[in-house]
Amino acid sequence: LVTHLMEGIGIALDMPGNRMFITDFAGSVYSADLDGKNERNFLYAQGNLTGIAYAEV
Repeated sequence: LVTHLMEGIGIALDMPGNRMFITDFAGSVYSADLDGKNERNFLYAQGNLTGIAYAEV
């Protein structure tokens, strides 16, 4: 669903918000709609990321 990942390693879902968050080994964090549209890379080169969690507070 999401392209241009450098070995995607983590995914977290926000079902009510219709979003997903993805991390990759390059240290980037992406968000996209659950259908893969509106992909956005909003953090770059953050170090070694091996997962992600989503919590609604």
